[in-house]
Amino acid sequence: MSVHNSAGGGGMIEKGLWTLQRDENGKAVRLETVGALVLRPRTTGAGQKLQAQDNLGRLPVRLLASTESVNDYGFIVENGAFEASLEQYNENPILLAFHDMKQPIGKAPAKVTPIGLISEGFVSAGRPDIQTFVLDGTLSGVSVGFDVLEEIEGDDGVPRVTRLGLVEQSLVPAGANADAFVEAAIAAPEPEKKLEAIEPPDLGPVVEEVASAVARSTRVLWSRLARQRETMDELLRLPGGQSTEV
Repeated sequence: MSVHNSAGGGGMIEKGLWTLQRDENGKAVRLETVGALVLRPRTTGAGQKLQAQDNLGRLPVRLLASTESVNDYGFIVENGAFEASLEQYNENPILLAFHDMKQPIGKAPAKVTPIGLISEGFVSAGRPDIQTFVLDGTLSGVSVGFDVLEEIEGDDGVPRVTRLGLVEQSLVPAGANADAFVEAAIAAPEPEKKLEAIEPPDLGPVVEEVASAVARSTRVLWSRLARQRETMDELLRLPGGQSTEV
């Protein structure tokens, strides 16, 4: 999640871009950076076997990009906060790797649901390395980059972003929102298989040829039998022979 607070008056979320890293003990450490806040992958469901590429070599993915969970920075991004910029964002729903504008990896049009911000898109065929990372669970986290436009303090004292300008979504390895992750891959539609009518072969000439061959063989066989009978009769008529009429 890369955040830039454009609200005036020095709001509850500090201005600037910052990121979250963890020390050797796993403790969250907030650092000022030109980078971004990345999201921690979900520990269950991430790295599941995803669907194969579509017919353009792209890996279709479904992302749960944001929820109303309290993140590691202690604030909430409300689902409705995305409504203000969603239409404009979906004109070019860029999907990045690691919030790096030099690493566009696909597109992921987004929509607001009661669960959170859900996106369905793809990882481009031009990034087989990222496809592999998604398939094996290395990149199972999802993060959103946005400008904070409005924020309030909730009744429970937790800061809440109520209006923002969505800039991009990113696939990341780890970060601050435990509920944002690569949820699944969209099954690529099977290409329609058209069955062509097969004309049966014309067997007439073959049948005629077989019948003709059988007739010739039969005539030859009967001719041979007739000659053998004549020969036998001649032998029986010789002196000492007996002729038997059957």
